[in-house]
Amino acid sequence: MIEPPPALIRERQKLGQPEPKPICLRVVKARLSKGVTGIFVTTLRDKKKYLLGELRELYHLRWEEEEFFKLIKEDWSLEFQLSRVLW
Repeated sequence: MIEPPPALIRERQKLGQPEPKPICLRVVKARLSKGVTGIFVTTLRDKKKYLLGELRELYHLRWEEEEFFKLIKEDWSLEFQLSRVLW
């Protein structure tokens, strides 16, 4: 369980906002490709509902999305830099 930092609690109290609640996490160790071991930290804590294989697949899908957006950001950055040079 991760407790909210005291500074965040004080800030919320000053603003009249509700105090943030602790976050319960599940730590999962799984074998990935090529014998690499991965450690996942997730809020999907129900072991029966969210099986290890499913978490591994979700991670894989998420990683592909992250890589896709990284490429887009790099491409946009290059285009922006080129446009600044050309104009």
